[in-house]
Amino acid sequence: MGWKQQHISLAKIEEEYNKDPMKDDDRMYRIKEVIEGLSDLDRALLIMYADEESMAKTGKKFGVSSATICCQIKRIRDIIKDKL
Repeated sequence: MGWKQQHISLAKIEEEYNKDPMKDDDRMYRIKEVIEGLSDLDRALLIMYADEESMAKTGKKFGVSSATICCQIKRIRDIIKDKL
């Protein structure tokens, strides 16, 4: 992949996606647990896409096409589905 090197503060964008047993129901806690187990790049991509709600905008932030983002998001979704 031709990802541009760009510093993304994963800790900052993950704050609202951290597991919280006091607030999350069982399903949401498990989903967050699976997301936590993704690679840093996959987690950053998924969270950025969730925040942007646009493959084109996410692609611009990562320096790749929206088609690349689409393929990567599909791959990440498949990983999450397999682990749930």
